[in-house]
Amino acid sequence: MLSGGDVDSMVNKVKSASAVIIDLRGNGGGARETLSSLAGYFTDQPYEMANQVGRDKTEGLRVKPQHPKISMPVFVMIDSESASASEMFARDMQIRKRAPWSVTRPADE
Repeated sequence: MLSGGDVDSMVNKVKSASAVIIDLRGNGGGARETLSSLAGYFTDQPYEMANQVGRDKTEGLRVKPQHPKISMPVFVMIDSESASASEMFARDMQIRKRAPWSVTRPADE
């Protein structure tokens, strides 16, 4: 599972790229904090990505802008094995018109 520090390290490697491809195929998800951190690199305004509804409370997933902001074209790839946080990230990027995404099927289907 990736941590916020892992995300920071990856972002620093691509900050001068002309485009970024985020391959989430086969990614089963991850921690809310990592999802929020990654999404923060693609926005300049804070926002609420989703609500986690529990039996006793509802908790918002807040995204805060991170630096450096990734402003170059971004492509997100998911497949039938992408789940949870990876699906949420891909859908959020599509809704915010930050990245198209491609859904692919595994070769054996």
